[in-house]
Amino acid sequence: MIVVDALYVALAEQLDAELVTLDQEQLVRGTAVISTRQP
Repeated sequence: MIVVDALYVALAEQLDAELVTLDQEQLVRGTAVISTRQP
């Protein structure tokens, strides 16, 4: 995961929000921290 991707995950966590992304790595790895889904 690159720095920008990690920033999006961290921001979603801080805002207690779900991350909506097309990035497969964010979808898979982000679920360890937050809820993710595809649009």
